Amino acid sequence: MQAAWLILGNDLRQRSRDRSIWIMAIAAPLALAAVFALTLPDVNQGIDPPRWVVVDEDGGTLANLFTAFALPIAADGLEATISVVEDRAVAAARVADGTYDAGFVVPAGAGDTGAGPVVEVLTVQGRLIQSLVAEAVARAFAHGVEQVLVATAAAEELGASASELQAVPGIAFATALPATIVEVPAADRVLDLTTFLSAGMAVMFLFFAVPFGVTSLLEERSMGTLARLRVAPVPAWSILAGKVATSLVIGVASMGSLILATSLLLGASWGDLLGVASLVIAGVVAAVSLVGVVAAVARTPEQASVAQAILAIVLAMFGGVFFPVSQGPGLLRFLSLLTPHAWFLRGLGDLAVPGATAADVAGPVGMLLAFGLGGALMSALLGRNRILAP
Repeated sequence: MQAAWLILGNDLRQRSRDRSIWIMAIAAPLALAAVFALTLPDVNQGIDPPRWVVVDEDGGTLANLFTAFALPIAADGLEATISVVEDRAVAAARVADGTYDAGFVVPAGAGDTGAGPVVEVLTVQGRLIQSLVAEAVARAFAHGVEQVLVATAAAEELGASASELQAVPGIAFATALPATIVEVPAADRVLDLTTFLSAGMAVMFLFFAVPFGVTSLLEERSMGTLARLRVAPVPAWSILAGKVATSLVIGVASMGSLILATSLLLGASWGDLLGVASLVIAGVVAAVSLVGVVAAVARTPEQASVAQAILAIVLAMFGGVFFPVSQGPGLLRFLSLLTPHAWFLRGLGDLAVPGATAADVAGPVGMLLAFGLGGALMSALLGRNRILAP
């Protein structure tokens, strides 16, 4: 056991003098996360509450129904603010200069059946979401008016009295629809953009950092130092344990440094500390084991370097590092489950739920450890006679 500790200490001293490990483990992922976070918009943050302006050119019952009843109800649900102006041109100018997100105009004669549009919407190019929201409000009101007109026409056909016809609008608006859409809120498991990018870059570059320990066996072999270690009174397992420990320490140090740096410098929110620590340790174990498979099959340091780079990029692509795989097709979502990256990001998503603890990431942690166990067994099987061969 003492030999393993000595190998670990010697490797860490050597690697600390190597600039490439500082670049791959900390500088590169932090720089990329910062660049992406500062340049890409966060689509998960939604939009600010709408600001609406309304113009009543009709002044009739229908206009009053929209401005005093329908529009305030819609505004209350969206936390929107409503301003009233008298002139259509003023409203259009205020929408164009950004004072308001959209405008509504009830044109003169809107209450006359077949006279024209019930409500006109003022929008401006470049504010697509705000325009769609305003159009949806106007369209819903227009459908309600259409419902009243249809009900009134049907009542007239049936010979309803004048008093009965006056009651039709209230009955039509109060009548429940045969089918309704009900929003069922779910726990928010979506990471904000900064945290998503920070986590993605951290787990991707983890596969570039941990090989400095495991695959250094190939460098030792090419330089002849591995042969000298094998003839020394050092157990073979101590050599392997020291190299694996080097990769584990580098991986944990890399992830820990990035978590601290992105939290302080970029404002990333990683979640419960114990839960994040569990994911980090399990993720590092998975990465070391999978890189160990590369060390088991590669014959030279150059082959290992190329293979580990391909492994890192492919797993990152399918694991959802560059974009959320939940927005991709079904096959991509399935393939992502075959990568430790997706489970690491899924675990962080579980921690994004308010009140989440380490117990909530037991599933992702278990899957990451399963990757670690599978990689360890595969590397042992493939390189049982080659890994420590001088």
